Amino acid sequence: MVDFLAEPISKMKKLRVLYLSRNPLTKLGTLTLINSLAKGETKPPLEELNLTGTLLKDDGCFELLPIVAEYFDSLKKLNLSATRLTGESTKTVCTFLQMLPSDLKQRLTLELRL
Repeated sequence: MVDFLAEPISKMKKLRVLYLSRNPLTKLGTLTLINSLAKGETKPPLEELNLTGTLLKDDGCFELLPIVAEYFDSLKKLNLSATRLTGESTKTVCTFLQMLPSDLKQRLTLELRL
């Protein structure tokens, strides 16, 4: 369903905010878009990623956070509120935070309301 967006989004050189809030994106759709940004022709200086209200769930969180940690070093705000996460995602989020470089840890705001 989001495949038609994956190619154009992979070419966005100046994308700073990706606001996908309140979209019925599942794990597959979310990861398709994020991977197209991360591994596209150019890596944009993404500062904010808002996934509030998507259908990411625990398994999507498990796959998403390592990609974010590896590819989006300019990120300042990540919102995972209301993405149908459970307590199982706690370990994933803690591991993600430990993986981050210290400068990114200091400036990243993580919003997570279950």
